[in-house]
Amino acid sequence: KTQLLIAGGSRLPWRQQDIRLKGWAIECRINAEDYRHGFIPCPGQVTAYRPPRGENIRVDSAVYENCVITPFYDSMIAKVIAWASTREEAVARMLEALAAFRIEGVKTTIGLHEKLLSSKAFQQGEIDTGYLEEHLEEILRG
Repeated sequence: KTQLLIAGGSRLPWRQQDIRLKGWAIECRINAEDYRHGFIPCPGQVTAYRPPRGENIRVDSAVYENCVITPFYDSMIAKVIAWASTREEAVARMLEALAAFRIEGVKTTIGLHEKLLSSKAFQQGEIDTGYLEEHLEEILRG
């Protein structure tokens, strides 16, 4: 209801100072892509699919074992979201989730997310939206 009222020109029922931050969330989008070769799509049959589970881990996906990733649609396989009370805990939780994620039959971006989240720049919060494009080669070496 609020969304429709706002779209119609109404003001938000709260102010910025009313918003209280609680914890950190990190989302990784897992794609069927070969990040080592220009992020080319990697369609094929998913021969094994075991998403991570655990406290404050959420996986949004329509993929399942033996399904086929076609070249005709977006290559996204899943979104993995990790939440924790601190940024450091959220990063650690996400790294655990990525390590537990099993997808076989197609190449994925899981390894890239692991490398990026483990990098010193990410750990220190020194990245922006252009970071990956500018530093991909050094991330892959790291």
